[in-house]
Amino acid sequence: SRIEILGVVSRERMLEIASACHAGLSLIQPIADDVNMTHMAGASNKAFEYLACGVPLIVNDLPDWVEMFVKPGYALACRAGDADDDAHTPASMTALANAAFSARNPYPG
Repeated sequence: SRIEILGVVSRERMLEIASACHAGLSLIQPIADDVNMTHMAGASNKAFEYLACGVPLIVNDLPDWVEMFVKPGYALACRAGDADDDAHTPASMTALANAAFSARNPYPG
């Protein structure tokens, strides 16, 4: 019972719930022949809402998503449909913990 489906909740409740999460999933179904779907990194508020709560992200490994969220250190990327993806390794979990720190401390120093 590590994942709980809550259904529709208010924005205020969603932010409260997100703040208690270890990681936020911000995934899309990659459709290779649909250029709009492969370049939607900023189209959904979900990723930004998690970041506003200081929660690190797990995102698709699409180039725009990697550029926007992974390279700055806020997220870990995974390949859709690949259960053997490196995102499940202990080193990746350490990277996610580092992303959590970055998400909670966007302006170090």
